Amino acid sequence: YYLLTGHPPFPDGTLPQRLMKHQKHPPPPISKDRPDVPPDLVKICLKMMAKKPAARFQSARQVSGVLTRWLAAHGHPVYALDRRGSGLSLAPRGDCKNFLDWSREIRLVAEDALKRHGTDQLYILGHCFGAIPATVFADENPGLVKGLILTTPGLYTHVSLSFSETLKILFTLAGRGDYLLPAPLDADWFSELPEYKAFILQDPLALTAAS
Repeated sequence: YYLLTGHPPFPDGTLPQRLMKHQKHPPPPISKDRPDVPPDLVKICLKMMAKKPAARFQSARQVSGVLTRWLAAHGHPVYALDRRGSGLSLAPRGDCKNFLDWSREIRLVAEDALKRHGTDQLYILGHCFGAIPATVFADENPGLVKGLILTTPGLYTHVSLSFSETLKILFTLAGRGDYLLPAPLDADWFSELPEYKAFILQDPLALTAAS
């Protein structure tokens, strides 16, 4: 709703008043701010905001699938890239010798997509940590990028090292960066729901260390 209108559905009032509106009142029509938004996209948004949990999409995967099909149906093919070492990628996990390699890998996919669809520019979306390779790619390939979209971007990574970890890094071979640092994974950062917290902590694809 915010992405489509530029504001939350109930921006006015105290926090308890806003929570009550979320529970009792339908959101103001999106068409009031954006008459150009296609009705089927409005329908998807309203389903995500349904008052009854059972009436909503039941997972982020469902939302992703519905939105991907919506984009494809409207002539916007979507390509999802696996960052090396994550998801289905077989590359070493948590280690990249040169972050510019990410940009080169994105370019391979981008060039193939542009050739397939007979166009010369594309939009690139980077979410969370993915905002970094997306931004690097856009900076290196301005002629290919029509727009850069960053959702909850993690552009700044704060690392706090112990004295012993600092020494281990200093004594590794210069320039190799082979020492893996523990990557903290606090489920509370991502969700308040117990079942999601349990999934995050047990996810076999979770990255627990990075160079």
